[in-house]
Amino acid sequence: MLEKHRCAEVIVEVPARNINRPFDYLIPSHLNQHIQVGSRVIVPFGPRKTQGYVLGIKEVTEGQKLKNIERVLDEIPPLTPEFIDLAKWMSQEYVCLLITALQAMLPAVLKSKTEKVAKTKGDSSEVEYIVTDRITKKWVAMLNPSLSLEELIHFRDEQLSPKAKKQKEILQFFIENYQAHSVQDVLAACETTRSTIQALIDRGCLSLEQVDTYRDPYQHREFEASEPLPLTMEQEQAYTQIIEAVEAEKSTTFLLHGVTGSGKTEVYLQSISYVLEQGKEAIVLVPEISLTPQMVERFKGRFGNQVA
Repeated sequence: MLEKHRCAEVIVEVPARNINRPFDYLIPSHLNQHIQVGSRVIVPFGPRKTQGYVLGIKEVTEGQKLKNIERVLDEIPPLTPEFIDLAKWMSQEYVCLLITALQAMLPAVLKSKTEKVAKTKGDSSEVEYIVTDRITKKWVAMLNPSLSLEELIHFRDEQLSPKAKKQKEILQFFIENYQAHSVQDVLAACETTRSTIQALIDRGCLSLEQVDTYRDPYQHREFEASEPLPLTMEQEQAYTQIIEAVEAEKSTTFLLHGVTGSGKTEVYLQSISYVLEQGKEAIVLVPEISLTPQMVERFKGRFGNQVA
C-alpha cells in the first residue's frame, strides 16, 4: 500500500496570468508542525526560489514527483483562512490575479526580495537565489539573573568587596525585582555604567541576551475617550441606510460626499460601533498614509483596545 504524505497548495509571488493557480509542494517532516494554511513559505519555482502562500493542505500518495517546501518564514501565519477566502472572491469579482489580491492584504515588508548570488565551486560557477523578506526587527538588550535569589544574596554579601558599591546596588535591584530587565532600565534605575554591568556578567551573576520586540508607536500614549455625537439629518440618513444594509447582510457600496469637517468620520464611527456591538468586525482603509496617525487617534478614542 502506497504511503501518503502531507502536501501544501502554494501560490507563488509571480504575478502572471498563466500561473494564476496554486502548485503542490511536499511538506518535509521537520516542517510538519510549522506549516499551516496562510503560512509564508520559500519554495523552488523553475530555476529559482520564490516566496509563496499556503492556500490549503492535503495528502498525496507516494510516488508523485513533487518538490519540497524549503522553509517557513513566520511562526504565526500572516494570512487567515478568512483573508484567503476574501482574496479568492476579490480575484473573481475584480478580475485580478489571486496573488495580487493576497499581497494587497499584507504590509510591504512581508513581500519577498530575491537576490542572485554567484558562487564558484572548483572550476565551475553556479547561481544561487536567496529569498528574504523586508522585515526589520528592533532588538533590546535584556539582563537576566544567572543565579537563584538565594545565590544572588549570598554573592552580594559574601563575595563582593565592600568597595564594589555599584555592583551591590545592581544585585540589590535584581534581588528586589527578580526577573529580566533591559540594560537601559538597569542603567537608569541604578545610575551605573555598562562596564559595571559587564563585571557582573563576567562573574556569572547576570546574563545578557538580545530580544526582538514588536514596535508599537502608541504604547506610551493615552487616548481621551470620546462619546458619539448627535447626528445631523443628513448624517442620520446615511447612517440608517448603512445599518439597513448590514442587518440585511447585503453587500452594498455607499459614497459619503462632504467637505473636510462635515462629519463623515462620525458616520463611520457610529456605523462601526453598531457592527462591533453585533459581534462582527470592521476594516478601515485610510486613503493617505499621512492621515493614519490622525485616524488612529480618532478610532482609539472611540473604541480603545478594539483598534488593532
